[in-house]
Amino acid sequence: MRHETLFKGRSILVVEDDPLIRLELISLFEAAGAKIIAVRTCAQAVVATEQNQISAALLDYGLREENIAPLCGHLAEYQIPYMFYTGCPDLEQSYPRAIIVQKPASGEVLLTSMANLFVGEPLDRVACVVKGRRTGESVKSHIQYSSVRLQQ
Repeated sequence: MRHETLFKGRSILVVEDDPLIRLELISLFEAAGAKIIAVRTCAQAVVATEQNQISAALLDYGLREENIAPLCGHLAEYQIPYMFYTGCPDLEQSYPRAIIVQKPASGEVLLTSMANLFVGEPLDRVACVVKGRRTGESVKSHIQYSSVRLQQ
């Protein structure tokens, strides 16, 4: 898959409180052709969605002492698809239809996971949980589907 073509012209909201991880994510998605709006708090994310046309969001579930659930509701209200990039285990129980990538993950895993938000229709999206990738595995081999295709 050519990420440059898929990401070109798309705006991705990155909500990450760790400055080094935030910079890595900005670099990764900008190199793939996306425009990045990066913030570190839920309040900043809400403002960003109201001031920008956002194609998708990448969220760190473990923001320092912040409950991210209201932000997820806000994104859903604005029909902005989102995925998690987090170190929090067992998140799929709370968000069974979300794409969840466990930290740390390779750039290819993050790009492919984000691409999944763009290519599927909202009612035809496949929910998946991406676990850590071992050297030599293909991206497809480490994506576990935690639910079946959503019924239309």
